[in-house]
Amino acid sequence: MPILVAPMAFQCLAHSEGELATAKAADGVGAVMVLSTLATKSLEEVAQSRGDTPQWFQLYIHRDRALTRTLVERAEAAGFKALCLTVDAPVF
Repeated sequence: MPILVAPMAFQCLAHSEGELATAKAADGVGAVMVLSTLATKSLEEVAQSRGDTPQWFQLYIHRDRALTRTLVERAEAAGFKALCLTVDAPVF
């Protein structure tokens, strides 16, 4: 059973490296980081900062379905291994 770092938005408000620092720390202990749709660093930047530990992407379903599709395609291209769909907000 994997240990996950839950998705957190706007991490650069707390630390200048934001999600990059979280990705490195998660990788250091073998935990799976779940990147927030509302991250302050791009999917691609975060993917490049990880080591061998898989990363997942938390996805809001946007009103603009093309935007949702683009986010999924970017996550897949960047090597994210799973999507976590947010269901507490029916449309973002």
